[in-house]
Amino acid sequence: MLLLSPCTPFLFVTILGLFLNNHLYKLYNKEEKMNKKITAVLVVLLLAVGGFLVYRSLTPQGEEGSKEVTINIIVESENIDYSETFRSDELFLEGLLIEHNDELQVVTEETQYGPMLMGLKGYTADMSKEFFSIKINGEDAMVGIKEIPVNDKDEYTFEVTGF
Repeated sequence: MLLLSPCTPFLFVTILGLFLNNHLYKLYNKEEKMNKKITAVLVVLLLAVGGFLVYRSLTPQGEEGSKEVTINIIVESENIDYSETFRSDELFLEGLLIEHNDELQVVTEETQYGPMLMGLKGYTADMSKEFFSIKINGEDAMVGIKEIPVNDKDEYTFEVTGF
C-alpha cells in the first residue's frame, strides 16, 4: 500500500520542478551553444566575403585598350642591352610577353606561385646563382609577371641579377 502524506504533492511538485528546471537548463544551454555556433559561422562568412572584397579592390588592374610600353632587357655577361617599344591590348605583363614571344624569346617555368621568368632574348638565367629582376618605371616589382598590370607608357626592365 502506498502511503501518501500531506507533503507528497509538494514533494512531487518539487521533484517535477527540479526535473523540468534541469531539462530546460539543458535545452537553454543547447540553444545557447547553437546560437554561438551560428554566430561563429556568420562571423567567419562575413570575414571571408570582406577579405575577398578587399583583395579584389587592392589587386592591380591593367588598363583596357591599346597601350604603348617599353621593354628593356639587360644581361651584362652576354652584352645584351635591348630596348624596344611595343603596342598591346594585354592587361598583364605575362600576356604582353607571350604576345611578343617571337621577338623577345620568352622562357618561363610554371611554379606553385605562378610563372617564373627563366629567359629572354636567347639567354636563360642560371637559377642557382642569378635571376631576372623586374623593374616597373625604375622601381622593383613586388609580384611576378602574371600579376603586373600593363599601363600605357610604362617601362619594364628585365635585368639579370646575381644573389
